[in-house]
Amino acid sequence: MSKPFQIPGITTLRLFAALAVIIGHIEMMKKVFGLPTLWYDLNNIYTAAPIQYITQGKMHWSAPLISHLGFNAVVFFFVLSGFLITHVLITETKKTGTFSIRQFYWRRMVRIWPLYLLLIGFAFLAGAIDWPLFNYPNPFDWHKHQFFFIASHVLFSPNVALLFIPSLGMLGHLWSIGVEEHFYLFWPWLLRKIKQHKNGILLFGAFWMVSKIVVKLMIIRFHLPLQPLALYLILNKFECMALGGYLAFVFHDNSSLVKSFIFRHLNKLLLFNALIFALSAYCLPEQWANFNYLFVSSLSGLLIFKVSQINERHWLNHNWIMQLGNASYAIYIVHFPIVLVTINSLFHRHHVQTLSIAQNLLIYALIISLSLITGLLLHHGLEIPVTRYFLKGNKKREAQ
Repeated sequence: MSKPFQIPGITTLRLFAALAVIIGHIEMMKKVFGLPTLWYDLNNIYTAAPIQYITQGKMHWSAPLISHLGFNAVVFFFVLSGFLITHVLITETKKTGTFSIRQFYWRRMVRIWPLYLLLIGFAFLAGAIDWPLFNYPNPFDWHKHQFFFIASHVLFSPNVALLFIPSLGMLGHLWSIGVEEHFYLFWPWLLRKIKQHKNGILLFGAFWMVSKIVVKLMIIRFHLPLQPLALYLILNKFECMALGGYLAFVFHDNSSLVKSFIFRHLNKLLLFNALIFALSAYCLPEQWANFNYLFVSSLSGLLIFKVSQINERHWLNHNWIMQLGNASYAIYIVHFPIVLVTINSLFHRHHVQTLSIAQNLLIYALIISLSLITGLLLHHGLEIPVTRYFLKGNKKREAQ
C-alpha cells in the first residue's frame, strides 16, 4: 500500500517501540503475578539513587531501564504521532494551500477505530473481561461501575476510565489510545489557528506542563479534591505530542536555524541526550523518575530526525522490517491480551517461585512471536482492506 507521506526509517522505529512496550509489559505482568522479574517495586519510593541499590546488590542493573521501558516507548509513540500527523497536514497544505479537517478526522477514524472497536467488542460482547485467562490474579470488580467503564471505552476515552477505575485485564493498555484521540480533538484546529507560527505549539506545550504543576500545588496547598484532574493532566502527555508537531514544522522549514543546528550536530545531540537520560535513570531517586519522559521526548525527536536521513536501501527499510513496522498499531492492540493469556496459561496457580533461563526465553518467544503474527494477520486481514475501501471510496465521492 502506497504511503505518500512516509519518511524512510520511521516505520522501523515504530516496530522497535512496539517491541519495547511488549518487553515492558511482560516484566510488569510477571511482577503482578508474583513471578521473579527484572522489575523493581515501584510502590516504594527509593530515597537514594538506583545506582546505590545496584552496587549494594539490592536491585538488578537493568531495573531502572526495564521498569520504565513500556512507558518510555509509549512516550516515543506520542512524539512520533504528533510529528506524523502534523507532517501530513503540512505536506497537504504545501500541495493545496490548506488542509481538510474533515479528511483529517476521517483518516484517523479509518486508521484507529476498526482494531480498537474489535478489541473492546471482543472484551465486552464475548464477556472476555471476565475470562480468567485475560485477567489479573485479583481482578477488579468492574460491574459496580459497568456503565461508566463501558461508556468511556465506547467513547474512545479509556484514559478517563483509568482516572476512577483500576486498569482492567486485556483493555488496560488502551489508555494511550484515549490520549491520542483526545489530542486529535483540538490539534488540527490549533494548527489552523496558529498557521505557520510554530512557536505557538511550544507555548501550548508549556501551558500544559504549567497546568500540571498548578493543579498539583492546589492539591497540596489547599487540599482541593482535584486528584482526577491532576491524573488526567499527567497521563495525557500532550506536551510530547506537541513537541512532535513542533519538530514537524522544523523538519519542513529549510530556513530554520533550529533545523540547521540539529542536523549539523545530530550525532552529538543524540549522544548527549542519551547520556543525560541514562544519568537521570540511574542517578536520580525514584520520585524524580517521572520527569525522565522529558529526556525520552527529546531523544525521540532526535531519532526521528536521524532516521529521516537514511536511504531506502538501508537495512532499516528492508521489506520484512517495514511489513512489521506497518503492523505496529495492530501489534500494540493485541499484545497485552496475549501477555495475559500466556502468563495465565503457563504460571497462574502454579506458585512458581523461580524462573529458569529457559522459562524466561519461552515467555518472551511465545509472547513476541504471537504478538507479531497476530498483528500481521490483523494488519493484512483488516487494517489494509478497511483503509483501502474507505479512503479510496471517500476520494471517489469527493471527485464526483
